[in-house]
Amino acid sequence: MKSKYETHVKPYIALVKSMRIDGAREEDIYRYLGVGHSAFNDYKNKHEELSEALKYSKQGLVSELEKSLFQLAKGGYTSKKITKKYMEDIDGNRTGLVEVTETIQEHTPQSTALIFSLKNLEPRKWADKVEVTNNVEIKDFTRMLDNFVKKL
Repeated sequence: MKSKYETHVKPYIALVKSMRIDGAREEDIYRYLGVGHSAFNDYKNKHEELSEALKYSKQGLVSELEKSLFQLAKGGYTSKKITKKYMEDIDGNRTGLVEVTETIQEHTPQSTALIFSLKNLEPRKWADKVEVTNNVEIKDFTRMLDNFVKKL
């Protein structure tokens, strides 16, 4: 017989993460899943996948996206080290995997990310349209219009 974790929680780990991103509290989640408070706490301690899903939050997601956008706007380098190794037998025949050296990639700044960031960080300076307001009294406007007509 499967445990309540296997039937009521594990199949819904993605939903738990989604609920956290939407701002749900742990109490909302365990009630929705149909498990008790103490059982839910036990599951958090015993099952890393649940514990990790509960770490997500809307603000955490926003922070991750902001960091990604900032990296896209700045550009930079990433490096990956993939290690695989060939093993050889006595006759020199390969019998395993090979070791691959480190790969470094350059990422140029993305103009779309730069523009988006600047428009949000400095909206007055980088906005697509600038609002100009001018308060003119009707009598002043009439006088200006009369002067304009006289010049014609």
